[in-house]
Amino acid sequence: MSVPDWQTRLAAADARIERGREEMAAGGDDRARAIAEGVAQYHRDTFGGRRGSKRLAVAGVAELLGLTTKSVDVALAKANAGFASRPGLSWPVWERLAAAELADLQPLTATQWAVLRHLVQSTFIDETWIDNPGDLLAQEVEDLDPDELPPGVEQAPLAQACRSWSRTAGLAVLDALARGDASALPTGQPISPSTFKE
Repeated sequence: MSVPDWQTRLAAADARIERGREEMAAGGDDRARAIAEGVAQYHRDTFGGRRGSKRLAVAGVAELLGLTTKSVDVALAKANAGFASRPGLSWPVWERLAAAELADLQPLTATQWAVLRHLVQSTFIDETWIDNPGDLLAQEVEDLDPDELPPGVEQAPLAQACRSWSRTAGLAVLDALARGDASALPTGQPISPSTFKE
């Protein structure tokens, strides 16, 4: 029995809708990456990449595009999520290595991890982070205005914690934070300045 013409047309329409969804999703990803690159370039060109000026770069790009800073933040988070969710870094060997690295880290409090997650999701992370992920994340911590930090979180010890990580541990942390996988991150007592010695 042949397939009725209307069912053939319905299947073709459904396929067209699905292609449209895929194109919209891909276009949204491209848009987010372009905005993230724009923020990075604006930060370099306008502020010379100076510490403490990234939020100003976000505000500048938002004004330039006629968007809210929240919209730009969402684009940054979406662009950054591609680092870990596409579905890269999913090989069993990497997963086991990352889990082992995270298990050996000095625990941070849930609030400290939340601060780092916010930074990872609002920063454009690319291949330049591979060599020194912990140090670059520490710089992001130091770029924060102290008033932006929640009670009980101090910049210096949190930045020093980030700098104590090996390259592999730092990448494992970035991966977990970008995926929002809080269960993979060791959570315990607050770190103190004396925990990490020069």
